[in-house]
Amino acid sequence: KNSVESIDNKNISVHNFALGQENKTMELHKSPTNDGGHTLVPARSSFSEKDRAIDSIELKNIQELIDLGKIPSPDALKIDVEGFENEVLLSLVSLLRKLKPIMLIELNNQEIANQGVTFQTLKEIYSNDNNIRFDVPEFKCTAQNIDDLSSVANKFRKDGHLLCNYLFYKA
Repeated sequence: KNSVESIDNKNISVHNFALGQENKTMELHKSPTNDGGHTLVPARSSFSEKDRAIDSIELKNIQELIDLGKIPSPDALKIDVEGFENEVLLSLVSLLRKLKPIMLIELNNQEIANQGVTFQTLKEIYSNDNNIRFDVPEFKCTAQNIDDLSSVANKFRKDGHLLCNYLFYKA
């Protein structure tokens, strides 16, 4: 919230809920030192259980919010959800296929290189669309086809990069 308020942009709104496939309440495991390190996946937390605070947070389905007119369809998405990527992507499947918004998503290179569930979801969403490309802006890796995602992630993993931001867009 503080980051968004600091840029004074009226086109960005902050909501105090998480995105997922179903509407429910979940435990949010909060990092004691890093606001960007909070997670809904306790096994992915990088802090000890004794140092972790736990709050509850509402999980909402984005497609339902759009269908009810509570939020507009996004032109761009930024997803940095500390291990909850697949759950968020699954809630966005129809939106991503239909509207093809720009999406910047932080992904775990090991999971993508091993073609885990998040990789499989991205392939399912984009494999039939030859116009979708991805870049890794922080490393100036540009215009890759979705079929190259696993090998690109493996290269970054071998270079010691656990996480990378991947930018997906319509060519």
